[in-house]
Amino acid sequence: MAALDGVSLEIAQGEFVAITGPSGSGKSTLLNILGLLDQPDLGEYLCAGHKTSGLDDAGLSALRGRLIGFVFQNFHALQELTAEENVALPLAYSGVAGGHDPLECLEQVELTDRRHHRPGELSGGQQQRMAIARAMVNKPRIILADEPTGNLDGGLRDEILSLFEKLNKKGITVILITHDPAVAARAHRVINIKDGRISSDESKKSGAPAAAEPLRLPRPVRIFTLKAFKQQAGAAIACMRRNKLRSLLIFACFSLGIGAVTAVLGLTGSFRKKVYARVDAIDTRVIEVYSSVKTAKLSFEDAARISGQVPNVEGVSVSAAAWGELSAGEKKTEAAVYELNPYRLRVYYRGEVSGRLFTEEAADRDAALLMRKTALELFSSESAALGRGLNIGGKQFLVTGIIDSLDFEELKGANPERGVLIQLNAGQGCALADRTPKLLEVKINREENVAAAAGEISRLFNGAPVPGREVQKKFKVHSAKTFLDAIRRTNNFLRIFLLAVTAIPILLGGLAVANTMLLSVGERRAEIGLRKALGARRKDILAQFLMESFLLYAAGGILGAAVGAAAVYKLAALMKIEPAFSASAVLYGFALMGLSGLLFGLWPALKAANVNPIQSLRGN
Repeated sequence: MAALDGVSLEIAQGEFVAITGPSGSGKSTLLNILGLLDQPDLGEYLCAGHKTSGLDDAGLSALRGRLIGFVFQNFHALQELTAEENVALPLAYSGVAGGHDPLECLEQVELTDRRHHRPGELSGGQQQRMAIARAMVNKPRIILADEPTGNLDGGLRDEILSLFEKLNKKGITVILITHDPAVAARAHRVINIKDGRISSDESKKSGAPAAAEPLRLPRPVRIFTLKAFKQQAGAAIACMRRNKLRSLLIFACFSLGIGAVTAVLGLTGSFRKKVYARVDAIDTRVIEVYSSVKTAKLSFEDAARISGQVPNVEGVSVSAAAWGELSAGEKKTEAAVYELNPYRLRVYYRGEVSGRLFTEEAADRDAALLMRKTALELFSSESAALGRGLNIGGKQFLVTGIIDSLDFEELKGANPERGVLIQLNAGQGCALADRTPKLLEVKINREENVAAAAGEISRLFNGAPVPGREVQKKFKVHSAKTFLDAIRRTNNFLRIFLLAVTAIPILLGGLAVANTMLLSVGERRAEIGLRKALGARRKDILAQFLMESFLLYAAGGILGAAVGAAAVYKLAALMKIEPAFSASAVLYGFALMGLSGLLFGLWPALKAANVNPIQSLRGN
């Protein structure tokens, strides 16, 4: 059934028209069409001689915002705004200067003293007067009022009608809907609608309507003005204040998402920094040789074999470690005894030395280097230890130097700050349990010679390969370059994996944001409908909801990044590692959360932008 059927009428500029009729007769539908909130299925609506059916959203919004002023039966004020802010609301969407000062409009309806009060603090009559002031602020040429006195008593009703009469005398066209015959009697023309058709159209005032300027269609606003941006930001902040719990949930989603990404990437970066500090110290020209079966054992003589038979060898590091008994006079202690060649000592030790390191000279065959803590245990001071005798398992040595610490990781449970270093083969007769070297490290002169040298070393220890026969190799020959390349490949994979894992809380946060904002759209349908009636374009509504999402994203992101960074530094201190807080981790978190917030916030924003203002204002 059609709400309006065959309705044809013309309302001249400056008229005061009352539209009457029973409920469901089509009065509100007609008013919505006149207010450009709805479009007829058939026929045409001409405003100032121009067809409105071809206008886009911006054109229709310009007409609603600058040509028409709405006064609703239920006032439809935004509760978080003051009376003055409610009156100023249409100015944000007009996009042009020239409207009335909101305070002047409040003065015309005698509400200046209530300008800072919110709608809930005003009486019904005061709220309706505020709604009329809001309708006047953009200097409209038409005022549409839907049952403006329906909720008011007789005295307040007369006040409101007197205001409409004053506006009409200034040349403003006033069209109102009413069930009240007394209200209709104050109009100059009464149109009665029944069953979607005009049943009567009576003019009660002879002569032309009040003189007014010619009616022209306003130019639509197609860009965002600074005024609109400020108003949308203010509206977004006010809405967040009004809905504290919902805003807090969205804020928490953004904060937790960015904080988690910052903390996870920061901590993994700290661990990677510690690991790569060691990895970066590995020389790619080094080849490691170690036994792969229990029956195969290395010896100190293997170092000389490699140096003599493999070309391009710069040096061979070899060492062995065992527990031994150390004594000096009456003082005794048990500590790690490291048997190594001077080349290994020069390669691995870069710390301070009291005295001197031993060399390949024959005079240093019985030289010993004590670690600082062990020297203080056996002697009264470092200086007292230098040049003194040291007994290791019954064999006498001479202390030539004191070093800080050295950890070869060859002896389980050994303290890197306690022990003694002696020359290769000097451990004979020291009652050491195991003097077998676990590892040989061969340094090649150039990186391009590493592969060939590794092949030569493998043939030296495992024999030449036999075609068609697979023989288990007793010794592993491992290139550090191959190891480092594998680590780098693994690191690249782990980095991608970590980024993917950290995206999960971001996506969950985005879904939570979308869900919360969708609920917000449902709660704020009346507000959205009001803003559209006052001239807001779809893109204005879209921008406001995205603005709310952005403000919460920015605030939550800053807090989340700060907490995540603090967690990285605190946990790094507890684990005694150097924090590697990366700005790129924060930027990644912000970018990913921003993209997630935009994508998941865009859907609710689009839903809000497409809200039907008629249904929203009716409360559907």
